[in-house]
Amino acid sequence: MIVGDMKRKHNINLLLLSALLLVTAACSTTKNLPEDETLYVGVKNMEIVNEDKTPAGVQTLEEVEAALSYPQ
Repeated sequence: MIVGDMKRKHNINLLLLSALLLVTAACSTTKNLPEDETLYVGVKNMEIVNEDKTPAGVQTLEEVEAALSYPQ
């Protein structure tokens, strides 16, 4: 009876592992992307060239940075 229980547990573990592998392989986030496209990977550090120091320029830059910001 003990051998039967061990085989059953082994079969259940094997079944669960197989199901996990199948689900992992089936959930590819890039599977349906065209070859010339990539997933969004975030905003890189930006360098501001010829920064406008006027009040309107400062306010505009703050708004742009707020729109592009993301939680870390």
